[in-house]
Amino acid sequence: MKKLVLALIALLPIVAAAEPARNGSLTLTPAVVVLRGTYGQSTTQRLTLTNGTSMKMTFDLLARDVVVRNGQRMFVDAGQIDGSIAATAVFSRGHVTLQSGESTSVDVTFTMPPRTTCRAVAAMFRASAPIKNGTGSMVPAVGTLMTFRLSDEVGATGSGVVVRPQSRSANAAFAEMYTNTGAEPLVAKGVVAILDGTGALIGKAAMPPRRLLPSERVEMKSEYPGELRPGTYRVVLTVDLEGQTVTHDAQMRIQ
Repeated sequence: MKKLVLALIALLPIVAAAEPARNGSLTLTPAVVVLRGTYGQSTTQRLTLTNGTSMKMTFDLLARDVVVRNGQRMFVDAGQIDGSIAATAVFSRGHVTLQSGESTSVDVTFTMPPRTTCRAVAAMFRASAPIKNGTGSMVPAVGTLMTFRLSDEVGATGSGVVVRPQSRSANAAFAEMYTNTGAEPLVAKGVVAILDGTGALIGKAAMPPRRLLPSERVEMKSEYPGELRPGTYRVVLTVDLEGQTVTHDAQMRIQ
């Protein structure tokens, strides 16, 4: 059987990379796995959960599709959408029990359904029983997000730069909303350049990377860490979209 190619593993929080539970946390690695391949291919990933809480815990293993509706991500039970990736999940174990401080690993295999439009799935460890949380209770859960790219149909659009000028209580801040208009997941990252009236570069500020699923909207934002003198500036936002560069600018006046 053909295998999907692992393109990148990034240890970034997704579903709940560290749920509090009695003076400790649960840690699942990797948190994000990015894969490239084609329909019908399979991938097997090893997930390692560490119980950093002070209690013994039992977890059920399950998968949920990650879909985008109204520009926002949501989790859907396996088999509830056409082309469900979660419905193909095969875990090496259905349940695990961990003592305080103990770690364990579980393998999970996914197969890309034919012609699916789904591009992400979450492999989750969910506590088998709720635990007390103050006056109520909670069910701790952690998950690894897996995204799949099956073509080169990548694209995104920006909505225009929003500037919050520097004030006595806050630094200058910049934001732009981006929407993934392509068929595949992508990572957007950028930088803000501040130019004075002569076009000279005054300073820069990084825009942290954001992962976008198809149709997802995210706000790319940054804050200039320094203090600017009174005057009129040109703010230039340059965003890299998997090799495609988009540049927008705006004016900012500091009193």
